[in-house]
Amino acid sequence: MKLSEQANVDLLSVVQVLQRRLFQSNSDASSYMKGQVDFDERRMSEMSFDDVVSEADKLVKELNGDVDGTPVDTGKDPESPNSNKKEKTDKDDKPKRKRNIFSIPVLDHMGIDTSNLPEGFKLVHRKDKETGADIWMVRMYECYAPLAGCIEYEIGRFNVPGHDPMCSKHPDHIIGKNLLLPSFARFYFDMKIHYNVSENRILEMLKDMEAFMPQFSLNKWIYEIMTGLRERLLPLMIEVVKSSTYTNNDETRILVRNLLEDKPDKYKVEYIHAALSLEKKMVVMLYGEGSRSHTIPEEQIFEHSNIKYFTADRAKLYDTLFCGCLHS
Repeated sequence: MKLSEQANVDLLSVVQVLQRRLFQSNSDASSYMKGQVDFDERRMSEMSFDDVVSEADKLVKELNGDVDGTPVDTGKDPESPNSNKKEKTDKDDKPKRKRNIFSIPVLDHMGIDTSNLPEGFKLVHRKDKETGADIWMVRMYECYAPLAGCIEYEIGRFNVPGHDPMCSKHPDHIIGKNLLLPSFARFYFDMKIHYNVSENRILEMLKDMEAFMPQFSLNKWIYEIMTGLRERLLPLMIEVVKSSTYTNNDETRILVRNLLEDKPDKYKVEYIHAALSLEKKMVVMLYGEGSRSHTIPEEQIFEHSNIKYFTADRAKLYDTLFCGCLHS
């Protein structure tokens, strides 16, 4: 700082300039980056560039308490940051662009159609081909819309000796007298649960497939199938979950249409419980008349089970379950 006062030069500002912290104009910055120093200072005009760098280096070391006196190697002239030069990179360093890959089942394979060729044609053979024949594949993509239909069965009434008239055998039904076959039920559940399509949209899809049926009848058949699946599969699924040692438990709110009160168009909030076993890759949903009580997972999941640990949120019902598990 004494040197700065004697020379009447603000060397700190010079350091800031050299550190690219302060420039009077953009041209000053460009000049510095090109190694050209032309500042409006008396001593600066008398000093060469190397001298300015040396003085600045000494001042920086004094400020940092590390005076060494070793001059700074200026090296090559720095390049302008706005330089339009682009660094060359090796082609191998560039990430290879992946081609779009099509994957689709092949429904049919067509041979070579030579109807457009004149007589006397011969297939070209090339040495660079594995088979030798110059043949390649061209794919045309197609998609078939879902098809809804029915199977008609004729039923006849017959006079039987010694008996009242009898009907011929009716087709076998999977659940009661439900008229939906498994393929139709799968379509409905796939649209409703997997793709989250509303029932009205499903009816529109069936209409586009020229299939018309009352919504009440469709609802009735679907609920019969759901009830049958629940009665047959839920006990087996619960046993699988109970055989695991660790589960994730939670419950969530659901909206249920209230048909028992005066306003059947209103909904009420109820709860459904879930138990997930990552060990068995199985999840079950338990509905106990919309209740959030701890007795539902306690009696149906934890009681008489191999479960030793479970993860849940901080709902109060799980505190009761945790205490019950410790007590047992």
